[in-house]
Amino acid sequence: MVMRWILVGVALLFALINFASYARWGRGALLHGLAWVVFAGYLGSGNQTFLYTAVALYVIGVFFRRPVQRQPGQTIGTGEQEGTGPYTAPPPPLPCVTEEREIEVPLTLDVAVSLPTADGRTLTFAPGTHPVRARFRLMYRDAGQEDFPIDSFNITQRVGDAAGQEWYTEAPMTPELIDEVFTHVLEAQAAGTGEAPALHREETAPEAWREAITRHALLCGVRDCNDSRMIYDLTIDGQPWRVQLKYQVPQFDIAWLPEERAFVARVSGLQDLQRIEQANAEGVEELPACYFLLPPSSLLLRTTTWYTDSEGTRHESGDTPTLTFIPTGAAATPDAGITVSK
Repeated sequence: MVMRWILVGVALLFALINFASYARWGRGALLHGLAWVVFAGYLGSGNQTFLYTAVALYVIGVFFRRPVQRQPGQTIGTGEQEGTGPYTAPPPPLPCVTEEREIEVPLTLDVAVSLPTADGRTLTFAPGTHPVRARFRLMYRDAGQEDFPIDSFNITQRVGDAAGQEWYTEAPMTPELIDEVFTHVLEAQAAGTGEAPALHREETAPEAWREAITRHALLCGVRDCNDSRMIYDLTIDGQPWRVQLKYQVPQFDIAWLPEERAFVARVSGLQDLQRIEQANAEGVEELPACYFLLPPSSLLLRTTTWYTDSEGTRHESGDTPTLTFIPTGAAATPDAGITVSK
Protein backbone atom coordinates (compact mmCIF):
# COMPACT_ATOMS: atom_id res chain seq x y z
CA MET A 1 0.00 0.00 0.00
CA VAL A 2 2.78 2.40 0.94
CA MET A 3 4.67 1.59 -2.29
CA ARG A 4 1.56 2.36 -4.33
CA TRP A 5 1.31 5.84 -2.89
CA ILE A 6 5.03 6.41 -3.38
CA LEU A 7 4.54 5.60 -7.06
CA VAL A 8 1.56 7.96 -7.20
CA GLY A 9 3.75 10.70 -5.75
CA VAL A 10 6.50 10.02 -8.32
CA ALA A 11 3.95 10.20 -11.14
CA LEU A 12 2.62 13.52 -9.86
CA LEU A 13 6.20 14.81 -9.60
CA PHE A 14 6.74 14.01 -13.27
CA ALA A 15 3.47 15.78 -14.01
CA LEU A 16 4.71 18.94 -12.26
CA ILE A 17 8.03 18.80 -14.14
CA ASN A 18 6.19 18.65 -17.47
CA PHE A 19 3.79 21.45 -16.53
CA ALA A 20 6.78 23.58 -15.52
CA SER A 21 8.35 23.03 -18.96
CA TYR A 22 5.42 24.62 -20.81
CA ALA A 23 7.51 27.73 -21.56
CA ARG A 24 10.01 25.51 -23.38
CA TRP A 25 7.87 22.77 -24.97
CA GLY A 26 4.40 24.29 -25.31
CA ARG A 27 1.23 22.19 -25.61
CA GLY A 28 3.17 18.92 -25.72
CA ALA A 29 4.40 19.54 -22.17
CA LEU A 30 0.85 20.15 -20.96
CA LEU A 31 -0.39 16.93 -22.56
CA HIS A 32 2.48 14.94 -21.06
CA GLY A 33 1.83 16.49 -17.65
CA LEU A 34 -1.85 15.59 -17.90
CA ALA A 35 -0.85 12.05 -18.95
CA TRP A 36 1.18 11.67 -15.76
CA VAL A 37 -1.75 12.94 -13.65
CA VAL A 38 -4.08 10.40 -15.25
CA PHE A 39 -1.43 7.70 -14.79
CA ALA A 40 -1.27 8.61 -11.10
CA GLY A 41 -5.02 8.05 -11.02
CA TYR A 42 -4.49 4.59 -12.50
CA LEU A 43 -1.84 3.77 -9.90
CA GLY A 44 -4.17 4.85 -7.11
CA SER A 45 -7.34 3.14 -8.35
CA GLY A 46 -6.23 0.35 -10.67
CA ASN A 47 -8.84 1.48 -13.24
CA GLN A 48 -7.64 0.35 -16.69
CA THR A 49 -9.45 3.27 -18.38
CA PHE A 50 -7.04 5.66 -16.67
CA LEU A 51 -4.09 3.68 -18.06
CA TYR A 52 -5.37 3.73 -21.64
CA THR A 53 -6.17 7.44 -21.40
CA ALA A 54 -2.70 8.22 -20.02
CA VAL A 55 -0.99 6.33 -22.86
CA ALA A 56 -3.17 8.09 -25.46
CA LEU A 57 -2.40 11.54 -23.99
CA TYR A 58 1.32 10.81 -23.90
CA VAL A 59 1.40 9.66 -27.54
CA ILE A 60 -0.57 12.70 -28.70
CA GLY A 61 1.76 14.93 -26.69
CA VAL A 62 4.75 13.63 -28.64
CA PHE A 63 3.36 15.23 -31.81
CA PHE A 64 2.84 18.59 -30.09
CA ARG A 65 6.12 18.69 -28.15
CA ARG A 66 8.00 21.40 -30.03
CA PRO A 67 10.38 24.11 -28.82
CA VAL A 68 8.50 27.39 -28.32
CA GLN A 69 9.79 30.21 -30.55
CA ARG A 70 10.32 33.15 -28.19
CA GLN A 71 10.14 36.79 -29.16
CA PRO A 72 13.23 39.01 -28.84
CA GLY A 73 13.51 40.47 -25.35
CA GLN A 74 11.20 37.86 -23.79
CA THR A 75 12.39 36.56 -20.42
CA ILE A 76 12.61 32.79 -20.22
CA GLY A 77 11.67 31.08 -16.99
CA THR A 78 12.55 32.27 -13.51
CA GLY A 79 15.63 30.20 -12.72
CA GLU A 80 19.18 31.43 -12.78
CA GLN A 81 21.87 30.13 -15.11
CA GLU A 82 25.36 30.17 -13.68
CA GLY A 83 24.42 33.01 -11.34
CA THR A 84 23.41 35.38 -14.14
CA GLY A 85 19.69 35.57 -13.28
CA PRO A 86 16.77 35.06 -15.66
CA TYR A 87 17.85 34.91 -19.30
CA THR A 88 16.60 37.58 -21.71
CA ALA A 89 16.61 36.93 -25.45
CA PRO A 90 19.01 39.12 -27.45
CA PRO A 91 17.67 42.15 -29.35
CA PRO A 92 16.53 41.49 -32.92
CA PRO A 93 19.21 41.62 -35.63
CA LEU A 94 19.75 44.80 -37.60
CA PRO A 95 17.07 45.28 -40.30
CA CYS A 96 17.64 43.45 -43.58
CA VAL A 97 16.96 45.57 -46.70
CA THR A 98 16.73 43.92 -50.13
CA GLU A 99 17.93 45.51 -53.34
CA GLU A 100 16.65 43.76 -56.48
CA ARG A 101 19.49 43.75 -59.01
CA GLU A 102 21.60 41.53 -61.21
CA ILE A 103 25.10 40.84 -59.95
CA GLU A 104 28.12 39.36 -61.71
CA VAL A 105 29.56 36.46 -59.73
CA PRO A 106 32.93 34.80 -60.48
CA LEU A 107 32.05 31.11 -60.20
CA THR A 108 35.11 28.91 -59.64
CA LEU A 109 34.78 25.20 -60.44
CA ASP A 110 37.32 22.53 -59.54
CA VAL A 111 35.82 19.99 -61.94
CA ALA A 112 33.91 20.24 -65.21
CA VAL A 113 30.12 20.58 -64.96
CA SER A 114 27.87 19.53 -67.85
CA LEU A 115 24.20 20.56 -67.97
CA PRO A 116 21.50 19.89 -70.58
CA THR A 117 20.09 22.61 -72.85
CA ALA A 118 16.50 23.08 -73.90
CA ASP A 119 17.36 22.15 -77.53
CA GLY A 120 18.85 18.78 -76.59
CA ARG A 121 22.53 19.72 -76.44
CA THR A 122 24.98 19.95 -73.54
CA LEU A 123 26.52 23.07 -72.01
CA THR A 124 29.88 22.25 -70.38
CA PHE A 125 31.67 24.47 -67.86
CA ALA A 126 35.40 23.66 -67.78
CA PRO A 127 37.36 23.81 -64.51
CA GLY A 128 38.26 27.41 -63.76
CA THR A 129 36.45 30.69 -63.12
CA HIS A 130 33.38 31.75 -65.10
CA PRO A 131 31.45 35.05 -64.87
CA VAL A 132 27.79 34.34 -64.08
CA ARG A 133 25.16 37.09 -64.00
CA ALA A 134 22.73 36.19 -61.23
CA ARG A 135 19.45 37.61 -59.94
CA PHE A 136 17.77 36.39 -56.74
CA ARG A 137 14.00 36.44 -56.24
CA LEU A 138 11.88 35.28 -53.31
CA MET A 139 9.37 32.89 -54.85
CA TYR A 140 7.26 31.56 -51.99
CA ARG A 141 6.89 32.69 -48.39
CA ASP A 142 5.44 29.84 -46.36
CA ALA A 143 2.34 31.05 -44.52
CA GLY A 144 3.18 28.82 -41.58
CA GLN A 145 0.32 26.34 -41.76
CA GLU A 146 2.88 23.58 -41.20
CA ASP A 147 4.85 23.17 -37.98
CA PHE A 148 8.07 24.16 -39.70
CA PRO A 149 7.74 26.74 -42.52
CA ILE A 150 10.19 26.40 -45.43
CA ASP A 151 10.42 29.19 -48.01
CA SER A 152 11.51 28.95 -51.65
CA PHE A 153 13.46 31.31 -53.89
CA ASN A 154 14.81 31.40 -57.43
CA ILE A 155 18.19 32.36 -58.94
CA THR A 156 18.17 33.38 -62.61
CA GLN A 157 21.65 32.74 -64.04
CA ARG A 158 23.03 34.00 -67.37
CA VAL A 159 26.31 33.04 -69.06
CA GLY A 160 27.98 33.45 -72.42
CA ASP A 161 29.52 30.47 -74.24
CA ALA A 162 32.75 30.38 -76.24
CA ALA A 163 30.91 31.58 -79.37
CA GLY A 164 29.41 34.58 -77.58
CA GLN A 165 25.85 33.19 -77.34
CA GLU A 166 23.90 33.93 -74.18
CA TRP A 167 22.25 31.16 -72.15
CA TYR A 168 20.12 31.35 -69.04
CA THR A 169 18.55 29.04 -66.48
CA GLU A 170 16.07 29.36 -63.63
CA ALA A 171 17.19 27.62 -60.43
CA PRO A 172 14.27 27.29 -57.98
CA MET A 173 15.25 26.02 -54.54
CA THR A 174 14.64 26.00 -50.81
CA PRO A 175 17.28 27.37 -48.38
CA GLU A 176 18.58 23.79 -48.00
CA LEU A 177 21.81 24.70 -49.84
CA ILE A 178 22.42 27.63 -47.47
CA ASP A 179 21.69 25.40 -44.49
CA GLU A 180 24.13 22.85 -45.92
CA VAL A 181 26.98 25.37 -45.75
CA PHE A 182 25.89 26.54 -42.29
CA THR A 183 25.97 22.95 -41.03
CA HIS A 184 29.50 22.56 -42.44
CA VAL A 185 30.52 25.74 -40.59
CA LEU A 186 29.07 24.35 -37.35
CA GLU A 187 30.89 21.04 -37.85
CA ALA A 188 34.20 22.79 -38.50
CA GLN A 189 33.76 25.13 -35.52
CA ALA A 190 32.87 22.22 -33.23
CA ALA A 191 35.89 20.22 -34.46
CA GLY A 192 38.17 23.10 -33.46
CA THR A 193 40.74 22.39 -36.17
CA GLY A 194 41.88 26.00 -36.38
CA GLU A 195 40.88 26.17 -40.04
CA ALA A 196 37.15 26.53 -39.47
CA PRO A 197 35.26 29.14 -41.56
CA ALA A 198 34.64 32.37 -39.67
CA LEU A 199 31.38 32.65 -37.73
CA HIS A 200 30.78 36.12 -36.26
CA ARG A 201 28.12 37.62 -34.05
CA GLU A 202 26.39 40.80 -35.23
CA GLU A 203 28.53 43.12 -33.14
CA THR A 204 31.86 41.56 -34.22
CA ALA A 205 31.15 40.83 -37.91
CA PRO A 206 33.17 42.93 -40.40
CA GLU A 207 31.43 46.21 -41.17
CA ALA A 208 31.25 45.35 -44.89
CA TRP A 209 29.32 42.17 -44.06
CA ARG A 210 26.78 44.03 -41.91
CA GLU A 211 26.39 46.82 -44.46
CA ALA A 212 25.78 44.37 -47.29
CA ILE A 213 22.92 42.71 -45.35
CA THR A 214 21.36 45.93 -44.05
CA ARG A 215 21.55 47.87 -47.34
CA HIS A 216 21.97 45.59 -50.35
CA ALA A 217 20.64 42.15 -49.42
CA LEU A 218 19.54 39.78 -52.17
CA LEU A 219 17.20 37.80 -49.88
CA CYS A 220 15.83 38.51 -46.40
CA GLY A 221 14.50 36.07 -43.84
CA VAL A 222 14.23 32.90 -45.94
CA ARG A 223 13.44 30.02 -43.58
CA ASP A 224 14.48 26.39 -43.58
CA CYS A 225 14.15 23.38 -41.28
CA ASN A 226 17.08 21.04 -40.72
CA ASP A 227 16.19 17.54 -39.48
CA SER A 228 19.65 16.77 -38.06
CA ARG A 229 19.85 15.62 -34.43
CA MET A 230 23.59 16.33 -34.25
CA ILE A 231 24.67 18.54 -31.36
CA TYR A 232 27.52 20.98 -31.96
CA ASP A 233 29.58 22.40 -29.12
CA LEU A 234 31.33 25.47 -30.48
CA THR A 235 32.68 28.88 -29.60
CA ILE A 236 31.49 32.05 -31.34
CA ASP A 237 33.71 35.06 -30.68
CA GLY A 238 34.94 33.46 -27.46
CA GLN A 239 31.48 32.53 -26.12
CA PRO A 240 30.53 28.83 -25.84
CA TRP A 241 27.28 27.59 -27.39
CA ARG A 242 25.59 24.25 -27.90
CA VAL A 243 23.51 24.01 -31.09
CA GLN A 244 21.11 21.36 -32.33
CA LEU A 245 19.13 22.13 -35.51
CA LYS A 246 16.35 19.56 -34.99
CA TYR A 247 12.90 21.24 -34.59
CA GLN A 248 14.36 24.69 -35.30
CA VAL A 249 13.62 27.15 -38.10
CA PRO A 250 16.69 29.28 -38.88
CA GLN A 251 16.19 32.44 -40.93
CA PHE A 252 18.80 33.41 -43.51
CA ASP A 253 19.63 36.79 -45.08
CA ILE A 254 21.90 36.74 -48.14
CA ALA A 255 24.05 39.47 -49.77
CA TRP A 256 26.94 39.65 -52.25
CA LEU A 257 30.46 40.75 -51.23
CA PRO A 258 32.48 41.65 -54.35
CA GLU A 259 35.67 42.17 -52.35
CA GLU A 260 35.37 38.68 -50.83
CA ARG A 261 34.19 37.09 -54.11
CA ALA A 262 31.60 35.33 -51.94
CA PHE A 263 28.08 35.64 -50.58
CA VAL A 264 27.61 36.56 -46.94
CA ALA A 265 24.78 34.97 -44.95
CA ARG A 266 23.28 36.00 -41.64
CA VAL A 267 21.43 33.36 -39.63
CA SER A 268 19.05 34.16 -36.78
CA GLY A 269 16.25 32.53 -34.79
CA LEU A 270 18.28 29.62 -33.37
CA GLN A 271 18.42 28.55 -29.74
CA ASP A 272 21.28 27.36 -27.59
CA LEU A 273 20.64 23.95 -26.03
CA GLN A 274 23.14 23.85 -23.18
CA ARG A 275 20.68 22.11 -20.87
CA ILE A 276 18.10 20.70 -23.29
CA GLU A 277 18.03 17.46 -21.30
CA GLN A 278 16.30 19.29 -18.45
CA ALA A 279 12.51 19.38 -18.58
CA ASN A 280 12.33 23.13 -18.08
CA ALA A 281 13.25 26.33 -19.87
CA GLU A 282 16.32 27.20 -17.82
CA GLY A 283 19.59 27.30 -19.76
CA VAL A 284 17.90 27.47 -23.16
CA GLU A 285 19.04 30.69 -24.78
CA GLU A 286 18.54 32.24 -28.17
CA LEU A 287 21.73 32.56 -30.18
CA PRO A 288 22.59 36.04 -31.42
CA ALA A 289 22.47 36.60 -35.16
CA CYS A 290 25.65 35.19 -36.77
CA TYR A 291 27.41 35.86 -40.08
CA PHE A 292 29.31 33.43 -42.30
CA LEU A 293 30.49 33.28 -45.93
CA LEU A 294 28.98 31.22 -48.75
CA PRO A 295 31.19 30.33 -51.75
CA PRO A 296 29.41 30.96 -55.10
CA SER A 297 29.71 27.25 -55.96
CA SER A 298 27.40 26.43 -53.04
CA LEU A 299 24.45 28.14 -54.78
CA LEU A 300 25.11 28.62 -58.49
CA LEU A 301 24.46 25.86 -61.06
CA ARG A 302 22.62 23.95 -58.31
CA THR A 303 19.05 23.36 -57.17
CA THR A 304 17.21 21.28 -54.55
CA THR A 305 15.13 18.12 -54.77
CA TRP A 306 11.93 20.10 -54.19
CA TYR A 307 10.62 23.66 -54.00
CA THR A 308 7.31 25.55 -53.85
CA ASP A 309 6.43 27.90 -56.71
CA SER A 310 4.86 31.36 -56.40
CA GLU A 311 1.37 29.82 -56.61
CA GLY A 312 2.04 27.60 -53.60
CA THR A 313 2.40 24.38 -55.62
CA ARG A 314 5.09 21.99 -54.47
CA HIS A 315 7.36 20.50 -57.17
CA GLU A 316 9.47 17.37 -56.73
CA SER A 317 12.51 17.06 -58.99
CA GLY A 318 13.87 13.67 -57.92
CA ASP A 319 17.01 12.62 -56.10
CA THR A 320 19.39 14.28 -58.60
CA PRO A 321 17.82 17.57 -59.72
CA THR A 322 19.32 19.08 -62.88
CA LEU A 323 19.12 22.60 -64.31
CA THR A 324 18.40 23.19 -68.01
CA PHE A 325 19.94 26.11 -69.92
CA ILE A 326 17.95 27.97 -72.56
CA PRO A 327 19.44 30.09 -75.39
CA THR A 328 18.20 33.69 -75.35
CA GLY A 329 19.30 34.54 -78.89
CA ALA A 330 21.23 37.53 -77.56
CA ALA A 331 24.96 38.15 -77.74
CA ALA A 332 27.11 37.87 -74.62
CA THR A 333 30.73 38.28 -73.65
CA PRO A 334 32.41 35.05 -74.81
CA ASP A 335 33.69 32.63 -72.17
CA ALA A 336 36.18 30.20 -73.73
CA GLY A 337 35.61 27.80 -70.82
CA ILE A 338 31.92 27.24 -71.66
CA THR A 339 31.29 25.07 -74.69
CA VAL A 340 28.24 23.57 -76.39
CA SER A 341 28.18 20.04 -77.74
CA LYS A 342 25.62 17.68 -79.20
